[in-house]
Amino acid sequence: MQRKPSLFVIMILLLALTAACGDKTTTIAEVATPAQATLSAPEVSAKEPPVSTGAEYDFPLPKDVDEGSVMDLGNGSINFQTTLSLSDAITFYRFAFTELGYVEREILTSFEDTGFSVVFDGHPSGKAIVVQGVDLGESVNINLRFEDI
Repeated sequence: MQRKPSLFVIMILLLALTAACGDKTTTIAEVATPAQATLSAPEVSAKEPPVSTGAEYDFPLPKDVDEGSVMDLGNGSINFQTTLSLSDAITFYRFAFTELGYVEREILTSFEDTGFSVVFDGHPSGKAIVVQGVDLGESVNINLRFEDI
């Protein structure tokens, strides 16, 4: 049981390091989500759907994400920074993934002053979608990935 908090701390450090020195080669295309008309989280509206990655594992992204800031880390994992606050970022993903039909695994949800972690189930691959955010001061670093949990 003590392994999970250690893993969370390691992931936060990894996210911060990745944000500081990652290769920024992934492009972003604006793509409408299936539930675009009903999204109401911060930075999302029916007229302006969230952008999503052009990768085979499209994750919804806040519309303030710069095209060059999304890093494809491989194995179904991306990393980027947003100007959303931590609370707005977690709200964004709760709304976006719920509207896409995923279910939050609330027992694994963690929200603190410096970061958060949320897990969603329901992807056709059978893997969970893990969303983690770390406050970097002027921005929030977000990591989205598929994981067997």
